[in-house]
Amino acid sequence: MIVLKSSGDYSWPWADATDEAEAERCFRTTYPSLHAHMKKYEEIIDQNTGKARGLRHREDHGRFWWELRSCTYYDAFDRVRIAYPDLSWSPSFQVLGPGTMVSNLTYMISTNDPTLTISLNAPVMWWYLWANVEHGKDEVLRLFSSFMEQVPIAPAVLSDEIRADLAKLQQGTVRIRSALAGIYDWLCHEFGISKSIRSVENAHLGNADAFVAAAHTALPKSRKFSSAEIARLKQEHADALPLLGKRPRKCLRSSASFPIS
Repeated sequence: MIVLKSSGDYSWPWADATDEAEAERCFRTTYPSLHAHMKKYEEIIDQNTGKARGLRHREDHGRFWWELRSCTYYDAFDRVRIAYPDLSWSPSFQVLGPGTMVSNLTYMISTNDPTLTISLNAPVMWWYLWANVEHGKDEVLRLFSSFMEQVPIAPAVLSDEIRADLAKLQQGTVRIRSALAGIYDWLCHEFGISKSIRSVENAHLGNADAFVAAAHTALPKSRKFSSAEIARLKQEHADALPLLGKRPRKCLRSSASFPIS
């Protein structure tokens, strides 16, 4: 995700430019590859309507066409907080670490209180949400702030021991996600798998053969693995995932996956 804050919020090298031409020259000099990437999307002519679209023609850009619009809560992304998706098919309230960005279909609560995370992910809370919030297509729940602000939260007291266990669980979840992200990236570059790889989401819970089978599921049916490729997949599994699989399954299940879309 490319996050180019508005120069009205952030002191970029071009923030003091007197006009857009000077600002863009500074942008191009400072970040040449990023400028080249963004320039491709500056203006695109719609083939059907002939209208100009693209980054320059957004209503929500910042001071300059390559910037995001101004935002008063950028500092919230630098703190630990609870995040959840607007579109939810299951309890998906997750503690996010500092610096983790999310899309506009994600809401945030500025706290990392583990008792709140537990309450929001509890089955009884899902029952309450199902009965009280708006339902969308395919019965997905729309967790708009106007509903979530009214959610009743019972007071909870956790012992220091439980809080310590929760901290370990959160750290373990971060390790799992990091390892799986590396696996996804490797599969993308080595085997050309560019779609969402749902079949390997739980690769850390199975053995090497299960990992090979899961990776094969993500490929077109006509694509077959060679013996050398199977060996490479098993080696990658051995290098990246075995230590993660030794964590208790019960704990792993309590760390619900968090879709960002």
